[in-house]
Amino acid sequence: MTFRQVLSANINSKRRNGSPVKNDTVGADGNNNDYNDKHEILGTLAMAFGATLFGGIHIGAWNFEFPSQIELIFWRCASAFSAAFGPAILLLIPYF
Repeated sequence: MTFRQVLSANINSKRRNGSPVKNDTVGADGNNNDYNDKHEILGTLAMAFGATLFGGIHIGAWNFEFPSQIELIFWRCASAFSAAFGPAILLLIPYF
C-alpha cells in the first residue's frame, strides 16, 4: 500500500478512533459543581505556594553582586513581590 493510499483510506474512513472526551465538570444548567470548587481551591493553594517558593528562592540572591545598581533594585523588587504574592492571594480569597 502506498503512502497516498494510506492517507486516502484514513480520510474516507467513517470509523472514529477512541471515544469523545468527557466533560462533566459543569452541570447541564451551567453551574459549577463541588468538583470544580474543590479543584479551584486546590489550584489556588498550589499557585500561592509555588509563587512563594519561587520568590523565596530568588530572595536567596538578595546580597549577590549584580552588574548594575538598577538590576539589583529590580531583582529585589521582583523577588519580594513574588514571595508576597502567594500569601496575598490567600488573604484575598474570602473576598471573592
